[in-house]
Amino acid sequence: MKTVVMIMKRLFSLFLAALMIFSFAACAKNTEETTTVPGAPPELYVGEGFRTLLSTLMVGNFNIVENTAVYGRLKTDKDGRVTGSGSADLDYSSYDSLLAAFGSVYTEEKAEELIKKCGYYEKDGALYSKKNAKDEGTSFDLSDMKIDVTAKDDENCSFTVTVVKVSPDGKQKEKTFDCKAVQENGTWLLEDMYY
Repeated sequence: MKTVVMIMKRLFSLFLAALMIFSFAACAKNTEETTTVPGAPPELYVGEGFRTLLSTLMVGNFNIVENTAVYGRLKTDKDGRVTGSGSADLDYSSYDSLLAAFGSVYTEEKAEELIKKCGYYEKDGALYSKKNAKDEGTSFDLSDMKIDVTAKDDENCSFTVTVVKVSPDGKQKEKTFDCKAVQENGTWLLEDMYY
């Protein structure tokens, strides 16, 4: 009888040990998986370096929109030849310099399309504009720009950008843009212009 009790105690101890091992393994497995609502996509982690890259692209986008393409235009003489950019930092004396600026923000195809759409062209090695110079005064306050990445793989990134748009009379309105960046020749570039 004593032996039967000892065997039962040992079996019970082994059962408890096995139960604890299986419980520990189940807990460890659960901590490795993401804890999300069933059916929801897994949480997306994007490092600060990539967020900084997206931020730099969007600052370039808004600068082009404000000063060169939409709300502002490059200064021209009476013949339409570009005479200045309104910024000492930018040299748009040639089509190639303008293309380089657009090409640092947008894909190659989109950069050329946007320059043409804005009415800029090359003539005798100089940059000309079919449209008159202007400065509407519309700007973007980028000091609190927010970027949220919604999807990313090795070649595409979808994200939202929230900024404050400032009208010429100083009225401020928060604007959100759904943006897309793509990998082109080893560099991330915007697929379109956002304003």
